[in-house]
Amino acid sequence: MMAYTKEKKLILEKQKEREKIIQKKKDLVKDKLVNHTIWFDPVQIGLMRFEYLDFIFEQINFNILETKDIDVENGIYAENYIELMEYFIDKFRKYFFSVSDTEQIIRQIIISNQKKINEYLRIEESVDVFHSNKYADLKVFQLIISNFIYNVKYVPYIKNILEENRIYLKNVDDYSYDECCKIIRILSDIVFCQRNRGTIDSLFENIDYDIETSVNELKQRRNRHYKEEQGIKLKNKIFSSHLKNYEHLFKRYNERKPYLKYFRIR
Repeated sequence: MMAYTKEKKLILEKQKEREKIIQKKKDLVKDKLVNHTIWFDPVQIGLMRFEYLDFIFEQINFNILETKDIDVENGIYAENYIELMEYFIDKFRKYFFSVSDTEQIIRQIIISNQKKINEYLRIEESVDVFHSNKYADLKVFQLIISNFIYNVKYVPYIKNILEENRIYLKNVDDYSYDECCKIIRILSDIVFCQRNRGTIDSLFENIDYDIETSVNELKQRRNRHYKEEQGIKLKNKIFSSHLKNYEHLFKRYNERKPYLKYFRIR
Protein backbone atom coordinates (compact mmCIF):
# COMPACT_ATOMS: atom_id res chain seq x y z
CA MET A 1 0.00 0.00 0.00
CA MET A 2 2.87 2.33 0.93
CA ALA A 3 4.73 1.58 -2.34
CA TYR A 4 1.56 2.23 -4.34
CA THR A 5 1.03 5.56 -2.56
CA LYS A 6 4.62 6.64 -3.28
CA GLU A 7 4.33 5.56 -6.89
CA LYS A 8 1.05 7.44 -7.31
CA LYS A 9 2.55 10.52 -5.65
CA LEU A 10 5.52 10.41 -8.03
CA ILE A 11 3.20 10.16 -11.05
CA LEU A 12 1.17 13.15 -9.81
CA GLU A 13 4.34 15.19 -9.24
CA LYS A 14 5.56 14.45 -12.77
CA GLN A 15 2.15 15.35 -14.15
CA LYS A 16 2.15 18.69 -12.29
CA GLU A 17 5.67 19.44 -13.52
CA ARG A 18 4.61 18.67 -17.09
CA GLU A 19 1.58 20.96 -16.71
CA LYS A 20 3.80 23.78 -15.44
CA ILE A 21 6.16 23.43 -18.40
CA ILE A 22 3.29 23.35 -20.88
CA GLN A 23 1.68 26.40 -19.26
CA LYS A 24 4.96 28.31 -19.44
CA LYS A 25 5.25 27.48 -23.12
CA LYS A 26 1.65 28.56 -23.68
CA ASP A 27 2.34 31.88 -21.95
CA LEU A 28 5.46 32.45 -24.05
CA VAL A 29 3.64 31.59 -27.29
CA LYS A 30 0.74 33.81 -26.25
CA ASP A 31 3.17 36.70 -25.71
CA LYS A 32 4.69 36.12 -29.15
CA LEU A 33 1.24 35.85 -30.69
CA VAL A 34 0.03 39.14 -29.19
CA ASN A 35 3.18 40.85 -30.49
CA HIS A 36 3.09 38.98 -33.80
CA THR A 37 0.76 41.52 -35.37
CA ILE A 38 -1.43 44.41 -34.27
CA TRP A 39 -4.46 42.46 -35.49
CA PHE A 40 -3.73 39.16 -33.76
CA ASP A 41 -6.48 36.57 -33.98
CA PRO A 42 -8.29 35.89 -30.67
CA VAL A 43 -9.31 32.44 -31.97
CA GLN A 44 -5.69 31.31 -31.56
CA ILE A 45 -5.71 32.51 -27.95
CA GLY A 46 -9.00 30.70 -27.42
CA LEU A 47 -7.65 27.43 -28.82
CA MET A 48 -4.66 27.61 -26.48
CA ARG A 49 -6.93 27.44 -23.43
CA PHE A 50 -7.84 23.81 -24.03
CA GLU A 51 -5.85 20.72 -23.08
CA TYR A 52 -6.12 18.99 -26.47
CA LEU A 53 -3.29 21.17 -27.82
CA ASP A 54 -1.01 20.40 -24.87
CA PHE A 55 0.75 17.63 -26.81
CA ILE A 56 1.72 20.28 -29.38
CA PHE A 57 2.98 22.80 -26.83
CA GLU A 58 4.97 20.06 -25.14
CA GLN A 59 6.99 19.73 -28.34
CA ILE A 60 7.65 23.44 -28.78
CA ASN A 61 11.34 24.21 -28.26
CA PHE A 62 12.16 26.50 -25.30
CA ASN A 63 15.21 28.01 -27.02
CA ILE A 64 13.11 29.05 -29.99
CA LEU A 65 10.54 30.57 -27.67
CA GLU A 66 12.90 32.60 -25.52
CA THR A 67 15.42 33.74 -28.13
CA LYS A 68 15.56 34.55 -31.81
CA ASP A 69 18.50 32.20 -32.36
CA ILE A 70 18.16 29.34 -34.81
CA ASP A 71 17.99 26.01 -33.03
CA VAL A 72 18.75 22.81 -34.92
CA GLU A 73 17.15 20.52 -32.34
CA ASN A 74 13.96 18.69 -33.24
CA GLY A 75 10.82 20.40 -32.10
CA ILE A 76 8.10 22.78 -33.17
CA TYR A 77 9.07 26.41 -33.74
CA ALA A 78 6.85 28.94 -32.02
CA GLU A 79 6.79 31.32 -34.99
CA ASN A 80 5.84 28.50 -37.34
CA TYR A 81 3.14 27.34 -34.94
CA ILE A 82 1.63 30.85 -34.91
CA GLU A 83 1.95 31.25 -38.68
CA LEU A 84 0.49 27.82 -39.51
CA MET A 85 -2.40 28.10 -37.06
CA GLU A 86 -3.14 31.55 -38.44
CA TYR A 87 -3.09 30.09 -41.96
CA PHE A 88 -5.40 27.24 -40.93
CA ILE A 89 -7.92 29.63 -39.32
CA ASP A 90 -7.80 32.03 -42.29
CA LYS A 91 -8.42 29.21 -44.77
CA PHE A 92 -11.34 27.93 -42.72
CA ARG A 93 -12.89 31.39 -42.55
CA LYS A 94 -12.44 31.92 -46.29
CA TYR A 95 -14.56 28.90 -47.21
CA PHE A 96 -16.91 28.94 -44.22
CA PHE A 97 -17.39 32.66 -43.72
CA SER A 98 -21.00 32.23 -42.60
CA VAL A 99 -19.99 30.17 -39.53
CA SER A 100 -20.32 32.23 -36.34
CA ASP A 101 -18.36 30.00 -33.95
CA THR A 102 -15.13 29.29 -35.81
CA GLU A 103 -13.26 28.36 -32.64
CA GLN A 104 -15.74 25.64 -31.64
CA ILE A 105 -15.57 23.89 -35.02
CA ILE A 106 -11.78 24.15 -35.35
CA ARG A 107 -11.56 22.73 -31.83
CA GLN A 108 -13.61 19.71 -32.95
CA ILE A 109 -11.36 19.20 -35.97
CA ILE A 110 -8.18 19.38 -33.89
CA ILE A 111 -9.30 17.25 -30.97
CA SER A 112 -10.28 14.31 -33.20
CA ASN A 113 -7.30 14.61 -35.58
CA GLN A 114 -4.29 14.96 -33.30
CA LYS A 115 -1.96 13.06 -35.64
CA LYS A 116 -2.87 15.23 -38.62
CA ILE A 117 -2.63 18.54 -36.73
CA ASN A 118 0.71 17.42 -35.31
CA GLU A 119 2.06 16.73 -38.80
CA TYR A 120 0.73 20.05 -40.07
CA LEU A 121 2.14 22.14 -37.21
CA ARG A 122 5.55 20.49 -37.56
CA ILE A 123 6.07 21.99 -41.01
CA GLU A 124 9.33 23.87 -40.55
CA GLU A 125 9.47 25.86 -43.78
CA SER A 126 7.62 29.12 -44.26
CA VAL A 127 3.96 28.96 -45.21
CA ASP A 128 4.79 31.08 -48.26
CA VAL A 129 7.09 28.34 -49.55
CA PHE A 130 4.47 25.63 -49.12
CA HIS A 131 1.69 27.83 -50.46
CA SER A 132 3.57 28.09 -53.75
CA ASN A 133 3.27 24.33 -54.28
CA LYS A 134 -0.13 24.01 -52.58
CA TYR A 135 1.24 21.70 -49.88
CA ALA A 136 -0.03 23.77 -46.95
CA ASP A 137 -3.44 24.11 -48.61
CA LEU A 138 -3.62 20.35 -49.16
CA LYS A 139 -2.83 19.64 -45.48
CA VAL A 140 -5.37 22.22 -44.27
CA PHE A 141 -8.07 20.91 -46.60
CA GLN A 142 -7.43 17.31 -45.51
CA LEU A 143 -7.83 18.40 -41.89
CA ILE A 144 -11.09 20.22 -42.57
CA ILE A 145 -12.71 17.38 -44.57
CA SER A 146 -11.32 14.51 -42.45
CA ASN A 147 -14.31 13.96 -40.15
CA PHE A 148 -16.82 14.55 -42.95
CA ILE A 149 -15.18 11.76 -44.97
CA TYR A 150 -14.80 9.53 -41.91
CA ASN A 151 -18.54 9.74 -41.16
CA VAL A 152 -19.48 8.43 -44.60
CA LYS A 153 -19.68 4.89 -43.20
CA TYR A 154 -22.65 6.03 -41.10
CA VAL A 155 -24.17 8.76 -43.24
CA PRO A 156 -25.41 7.75 -46.73
CA TYR A 157 -26.04 11.43 -47.59
CA ILE A 158 -22.27 11.98 -47.71
CA LYS A 159 -21.63 9.04 -50.02
CA ASN A 160 -24.43 10.17 -52.33
CA ILE A 161 -23.20 13.74 -52.67
CA LEU A 162 -19.63 12.57 -53.32
CA GLU A 163 -20.87 10.25 -56.08
CA GLU A 164 -22.94 13.06 -57.59
CA ASN A 165 -19.72 15.05 -57.89
CA ARG A 166 -17.75 12.07 -59.22
CA ILE A 167 -15.56 11.82 -56.14
CA TYR A 168 -14.53 8.31 -55.19
CA LEU A 169 -14.49 7.32 -51.54
CA LYS A 170 -11.00 6.71 -50.14
CA ASN A 171 -8.72 7.52 -47.25
CA VAL A 172 -8.61 11.28 -46.73
CA ASP A 173 -4.79 11.30 -47.06
CA ASP A 174 -5.14 9.83 -50.55
CA TYR A 175 -7.23 12.69 -51.90
CA SER A 176 -5.38 15.00 -54.28
CA TYR A 177 -5.39 18.77 -54.00
CA ASP A 178 -8.07 19.06 -56.72
CA GLU A 179 -10.26 16.42 -55.05
CA CYS A 180 -9.93 18.17 -51.69
CA CYS A 181 -10.95 21.46 -53.32
CA LYS A 182 -14.11 19.80 -54.67
CA ILE A 183 -15.00 18.39 -51.24
CA ILE A 184 -14.30 21.75 -49.58
CA ARG A 185 -16.66 23.38 -52.10
CA ILE A 186 -19.36 20.81 -51.29
CA LEU A 187 -18.96 21.40 -47.54
CA SER A 188 -18.91 25.15 -48.07
CA ASP A 189 -22.15 24.99 -50.07
CA ILE A 190 -23.87 22.84 -47.44
CA VAL A 191 -22.83 25.26 -44.68
CA PHE A 192 -23.85 28.31 -46.70
CA CYS A 193 -27.32 26.85 -47.32
CA GLN A 194 -27.91 26.62 -43.56
CA ARG A 195 -27.75 30.43 -43.25
CA ASN A 196 -25.87 29.98 -39.95
CA ARG A 197 -28.70 27.91 -38.50
CA GLY A 198 -28.96 24.28 -37.51
CA THR A 199 -26.27 21.96 -36.25
CA ILE A 200 -23.42 22.78 -38.62
CA ASP A 201 -20.95 21.32 -36.11
CA SER A 202 -21.97 17.78 -37.11
CA LEU A 203 -20.32 18.23 -40.50
CA PHE A 204 -16.95 18.63 -38.78
CA GLU A 205 -17.33 16.21 -35.87
CA ASN A 206 -16.14 12.62 -35.79
CA ILE A 207 -19.12 10.46 -34.77
CA ASP A 208 -17.03 7.62 -33.32
CA TYR A 209 -14.86 10.04 -31.35
CA ASP A 210 -17.92 11.85 -29.99
CA ILE A 211 -19.46 8.56 -28.84
CA GLU A 212 -16.24 7.23 -27.33
CA THR A 213 -15.44 10.39 -25.33
CA SER A 214 -19.06 10.79 -24.14
CA VAL A 215 -19.26 7.17 -22.93
CA ASN A 216 -15.88 7.49 -21.18
CA GLU A 217 -17.04 10.66 -19.43
CA LEU A 218 -20.18 8.84 -18.28
CA LYS A 219 -18.05 5.97 -16.93
CA GLN A 220 -15.91 8.40 -14.94
CA ARG A 221 -18.94 10.21 -13.52
CA ARG A 222 -20.81 7.05 -12.60
CA ASN A 223 -17.69 5.20 -11.50
CA ARG A 224 -18.75 1.95 -9.78
CA HIS A 225 -22.40 2.69 -10.52
CA TYR A 226 -21.81 2.60 -14.27
CA LYS A 227 -23.69 -0.10 -16.16
CA GLU A 228 -23.02 -1.31 -19.69
CA GLU A 229 -26.60 -0.67 -20.79
CA GLN A 230 -26.18 3.02 -19.82
CA GLY A 231 -23.26 3.29 -22.24
CA ILE A 232 -25.23 1.57 -25.01
CA LYS A 233 -28.19 3.87 -24.44
CA LEU A 234 -25.96 6.97 -24.60
CA LYS A 235 -24.18 5.66 -27.70
CA ASN A 236 -27.49 5.12 -29.52
CA LYS A 237 -28.72 8.57 -28.46
CA ILE A 238 -25.60 10.34 -29.80
CA PHE A 239 -25.60 8.29 -32.99
CA SER A 240 -29.29 9.04 -33.62
CA SER A 241 -28.71 12.74 -32.93
CA HIS A 242 -25.91 12.95 -35.51
CA LEU A 243 -27.97 11.18 -38.17
CA LYS A 244 -30.89 13.51 -37.53
CA ASN A 245 -28.58 16.51 -37.78
CA TYR A 246 -27.27 15.32 -41.14
CA GLU A 247 -30.80 14.73 -42.36
CA HIS A 248 -31.77 18.34 -41.57
CA LEU A 249 -28.53 19.74 -43.00
CA PHE A 250 -28.92 17.96 -46.32
CA LYS A 251 -32.62 18.75 -46.51
CA ARG A 252 -31.89 22.48 -46.32
CA TYR A 253 -29.01 22.08 -48.76
CA ASN A 254 -31.15 20.29 -51.36
CA GLU A 255 -33.93 22.85 -51.00
CA ARG A 256 -31.57 25.80 -51.54
CA LYS A 257 -29.01 24.26 -53.88
CA PRO A 258 -30.68 25.66 -57.05
CA TYR A 259 -30.05 29.20 -55.78
CA LEU A 260 -26.32 28.75 -55.09
CA LYS A 261 -25.44 29.83 -58.64
CA TYR A 262 -26.59 33.36 -57.80
CA PHE A 263 -23.98 33.60 -55.04
CA ARG A 264 -21.01 32.20 -56.96
CA ILE A 265 -18.08 34.55 -57.42
CA ARG A 266 -17.51 34.98 -61.13
